[in-house]
Amino acid sequence: MKMGKDVSKITIADVVKYSSTISDEDKKRIAGLSKEAFSYKIQDVYDVNDYNGFYACLIDTGNGEKAIGIRGSEDISNRDNFRKDWVENDFGLLQNKETSQQKEVRYMMEYYKKTGQLEDCEKLTVSGHSLGGNLASHAALVLTEDGFEDLYEKLDKVYNLDGPGVSQKYLEAHSQQIEKVANRDIIQHPKWSVVGNLLFEIPNSFNRQLEINEQKLDKVTREKKPGIIGMIRELFGKHSTVCVTPENNKQEEWELKDGKEDGLSKFLGKLSRSVDVFVPEPITYSIGAIASWIAEKILVVPENTAEKNGNAEVLQKIPNRTLDEIEEPELAM
Repeated sequence: MKMGKDVSKITIADVVKYSSTISDEDKKRIAGLSKEAFSYKIQDVYDVNDYNGFYACLIDTGNGEKAIGIRGSEDISNRDNFRKDWVENDFGLLQNKETSQQKEVRYMMEYYKKTGQLEDCEKLTVSGHSLGGNLASHAALVLTEDGFEDLYEKLDKVYNLDGPGVSQKYLEAHSQQIEKVANRDIIQHPKWSVVGNLLFEIPNSFNRQLEINEQKLDKVTREKKPGIIGMIRELFGKHSTVCVTPENNKQEEWELKDGKEDGLSKFLGKLSRSVDVFVPEPITYSIGAIASWIAEKILVVPENTAEKNGNAEVLQKIPNRTLDEIEEPELAM
């Protein structure tokens, strides 16, 4: 398990230039960033993906500001990803305890505190898309806890980019932390698909519904499909950041347009909140288990199994971790 990787000499420009996994569409979007952004350095990679699916990186802008980017759910067609991201952590948001990746946020912050990587940071931002956005919001609450006072003072903003909200039970369990962030304009929650409208908002979050670029949505879904398959493809297609990436005007700042929540988002958002509040947990978990089994049979590609990738052991139930496990992280390229 690789807790941290020394990648401090790698810049954003290096990632774009040498990565074989960045699509041409993403390269076009990245090309629209300011020249300054290409000099940002990836200071550290926090990688426990093989353990519970969590992956994040620490970026140093070079001007006293640092940002932590948290990855969201990976390709659902891979069984390993399906179970660690989608079942354990996405569906796990309905339960009354922290998910394994929410716990990992605390371990990550403890790791960065112990290794002193944020000591020279004057302003800290945490961001993520989808599941990563939910985890970014959770980071704001984690940093209100005892022992993180210095990091909380540095925390400027967290961005939940079209990620889901939280359960009513989560709000009750974290009421003291939520009260502490209530007086600070910290949590930003821009959303544009059904995913961003699921469950409950953390109180005092700044919410903004963005307009979808239909032409970009067509590129994501490639071609329209009839029936329920087409609806599912469009549902997940809208969730892509491609659909709200603004056009870059060289004379002006990027412009994001306000939009309206579509009918499906309204319906499924209300349904998710109703299920969370009114359906008893045993029934919710039973329905969830059946739905997960059906989804796995339909969505997971047979050859994309953890056994084939040599990761059979991660399919076992994830054990509890302690902070002692991150005292001496492995630092390697």
